Amino acid sequence: MAPQVATQLEHRREPLVVQPEQQVAGRQLAQAEAERVAQLRRHRTHLDGVGRGVQAGDVVGRQAPLLAHPDLAAPAAAEPGGGVELGLGLDHRAHDRRAGHTGVDEIPAPESGGRPAVVGAGLAGEPVQRDDVGGAGHRVADRFEPAALGLEPPAQLQLVGSVHARVAHSDPVGGEDDVVDAAGRPGRRRFAPDGARQHGRLHRPGHDRPPVRIGQNEHVVGFGPGPGIGRRDHPHGVGVADRLRTRHGVVSCRRRRDETLTWNIVPRLGLRVADPPSILHLPDDAFLLRGDGFAYALAVTPGGDLRHLHWGGPIEPADVGVLLTDDAREFGSNTWSSPRAHTEELVAHGGRRLDESALKVEFADGVRALDLAAESTAVSGDELTVRLADRHYPFAAELHYRVRGGALERWTTLVNDGDAPIVLDRAYSAGWALPWQPRWVATWLAGAYAAETQLTRRELGPGRLVLESRRGIPGHAAQPWLALDAGDEARASDEAGAVWSVALAWSGSWRLTAELAADGRLHVTAGVNDFDLRHPLPPGTSWTTPVTVGVFAAAGHDELTDRWHAYERTHVVPRPDAVRPVLYNSWEATFFDVRPESQLELARRAAALGAELFVVDDGWFAGREDESAGVGDWTPDRSAFPDGLKPLADEVQALGMRFGVWVEPEAVSPDSDLFRAHPDWIYQWPTRPRTLARQTHLLALSRPDVRAHLVQALDALLSSAPIDALKWDLNRPLTEASSGLEGAGSVWVEHVEGFYEVLDRVRERHPGVWIESCASGGGRADLGVLSRAEWVWPSDNTDALERLAIQHGYAYAHSPHTMMAWVTDSPTYLTKREIPLRFRFHSAMTGLLGVGGNLAEWSDADLAAAAEYVAQYKRIRATVQFGTLRRLSGAPDDVTALSYLAPDGAQVAVFAFAPSVRRLRRTVLLRLRGLDPAAVYADAATGTRYSGALLHHHGLRVALTGDYASELVVLDRI
Repeated sequence: MAPQVATQLEHRREPLVVQPEQQVAGRQLAQAEAERVAQLRRHRTHLDGVGRGVQAGDVVGRQAPLLAHPDLAAPAAAEPGGGVELGLGLDHRAHDRRAGHTGVDEIPAPESGGRPAVVGAGLAGEPVQRDDVGGAGHRVADRFEPAALGLEPPAQLQLVGSVHARVAHSDPVGGEDDVVDAAGRPGRRRFAPDGARQHGRLHRPGHDRPPVRIGQNEHVVGFGPGPGIGRRDHPHGVGVADRLRTRHGVVSCRRRRDETLTWNIVPRLGLRVADPPSILHLPDDAFLLRGDGFAYALAVTPGGDLRHLHWGGPIEPADVGVLLTDDAREFGSNTWSSPRAHTEELVAHGGRRLDESALKVEFADGVRALDLAAESTAVSGDELTVRLADRHYPFAAELHYRVRGGALERWTTLVNDGDAPIVLDRAYSAGWALPWQPRWVATWLAGAYAAETQLTRRELGPGRLVLESRRGIPGHAAQPWLALDAGDEARASDEAGAVWSVALAWSGSWRLTAELAADGRLHVTAGVNDFDLRHPLPPGTSWTTPVTVGVFAAAGHDELTDRWHAYERTHVVPRPDAVRPVLYNSWEATFFDVRPESQLELARRAAALGAELFVVDDGWFAGREDESAGVGDWTPDRSAFPDGLKPLADEVQALGMRFGVWVEPEAVSPDSDLFRAHPDWIYQWPTRPRTLARQTHLLALSRPDVRAHLVQALDALLSSAPIDALKWDLNRPLTEASSGLEGAGSVWVEHVEGFYEVLDRVRERHPGVWIESCASGGGRADLGVLSRAEWVWPSDNTDALERLAIQHGYAYAHSPHTMMAWVTDSPTYLTKREIPLRFRFHSAMTGLLGVGGNLAEWSDADLAAAAEYVAQYKRIRATVQFGTLRRLSGAPDDVTALSYLAPDGAQVAVFAFAPSVRRLRRTVLLRLRGLDPAAVYADAATGTRYSGALLHHHGLRVALTGDYASELVVLDRI
């Protein structure tokens, strides 16, 4: 705010009145002083901020011109389902002289979000009406006549009043609020005002004594009758209900109803255009789905076909009509698929559909073709459902679409409404049609055991790129994730270029197919692998496919990574806001030699390092001297733990750490009590040999009795000792896909559903337990398991150099706060490579820090250094786990560098790694991205200061010398 305006406000005590000549008529501002305020930029997020730096609350003299811009509001409000929200902020600088306090309350944004459209200054005077709304005079409502605001909104706008205020009042305010204590018990708390618990200033007009500190009236909201609010001739005011904010929330105030409140503040009027609904039902039975940075459009044709129209950047409702009439005027050929896959929302096998189909069934009479037509559509909040029914058979496919921020979720429910069985030969979750481009490049995460998630990039040619797993788990060969862009010629990089991406939330066998036609048309299908599927759909039943997720990014792979991380943090992972603990795991220290005294010694050393979770890995249960026996019997080895796990768990927790154990519930050893009692509980063919992997069989989780047993066994384990975490492993694929039950469904489907059921039931019984997903390393790290596990183990390979590539690829698809990384001994048991402790810690600190070395053999110097690294990680872990990741591709080829920017922008952590520094180079310049160019950042270690602009345009100089060089630089915004 301009200083001279603040001075003019200093001594104002009486209510202000807007003169008629100051009111806005249409788009004209009659008040000359209004020229000082420029038109609001459309994408500013605060209503205080307007062009040329002038504050929206500025007034001239004793008049308050309203500055309105209907030209901004009208187009947005004209959108189907669009609307606006009226925010009335209050400028109370005249009565609040605290140093450094601006005296301006921000106008709250609509709960559903929105963007500014109109801003200005208005005012209200004395209350014109008082109502007792609480009974016995304990609560009052004030009504203010908004006629003086002089706003003439377009007729279709719906306005809502919202006020932030400090009011003149002489007596303290008391109240009651609902509270919940630490144990979760509800109660009520009465309180009286005191400066330590409440805030704000109230002042009696005409008195010079210091104001009484009591409370702040906040979110005082009244709903008017609709479009007329703000019009001069409107008979109704904006209702205002007094509320008081305390540290326990917003509560109703208790007042004497005979007191009068006077508003000695200048209210500011702001109009926000509320974001329209995520899903719009448009003319011609078209639908426009809009999320953060993307749009998706489809339509039901008069003939009942479901036509795909658009997936990509945001478009307007009017654009959908253009898409409906768009005709490529292709020459066509009887050799082509008809209709083409890129024109359909669901490609169902049948007719002349020769492209990759998403759905194929077999009816009881042997017919294996579908003829579907749209039967109904329904919109509920952010979800659209389109029901396609077969024109002859009682079979339907219900296509579901759900907007989730910057992602679109899709899945399909298949319904047998008849009295004859149907077999599902192929049932993918969805097909994704991408817009035409002259060139397509695919990015995916390939790999193998101990070399998972290797970033792979290849140009597509005509034909099909097939990524899949047939193992019963997602596997190590590829992640169920794919990204597609136009390649370098279209500047698709980390920083620029449009990218489309598809993932599947399924922890079993899966298949992703990208089919590129010779004319550049690209179509992607994603779902459960149809290999050996044959999933029955009995009469009167339905089956729902797993969710597939599509993400579009307009600004390269940086933005794509941001959107995947945001989606995972917001909509997928349990406990999304909880900081993940520093972990110690004893596997590589003791392997199968698990004894309480050695574990306790490791625990003492781990606690001294700063570890917060201690996990006993494989080897703690009965009969587990090596990998040949014991899996399935989840009771402690009585020779090692005669009193069970509780004494060890108590000791670990007394050291200040949580306690966890390793389990492999889906597997069973032939040499185990469980297998001897239930040899029929595994997958097997009666006439074929049983296949062992890591000396185990796979329990048939498709069977209800097996699932019930596992829930009971794990419940007993978790109830026997204070166990805080489970490392849930699986070290074999699914083979012999038969459960032995008559009429059972496909094992490939029902095993995964059984796995989810067991996990869900265990978590329900023990909600405080944290779960880590592992499958011989990163064999099960998908969105499906991540919706039930706090993090995953990306690889058994703990070599710090190898891990850089594994973690680099993993972070393309998943948030770092799901990626566990250990510091282990050097050399590691897999690679035998010697790597210094500094490099090992820095590598692990780019994800969730864990320690897995034999601490009993570490030197005092290494233990002291490790404790310092752990302490340093704790200072930056919120930034690493929840911040914005940037791959610093400007580094030399032999340098790996990445940065993490804290969610609030206050901290930056920069990591750089060089296996071997060559050509006499001793430093590298790393250009940082995403920083505030006007901000100043200080090196936490040296105090050196840099501007954000310098760090972006010139770079941060980082020293790297010798072999296995690494550096961590922490910058704090000042």
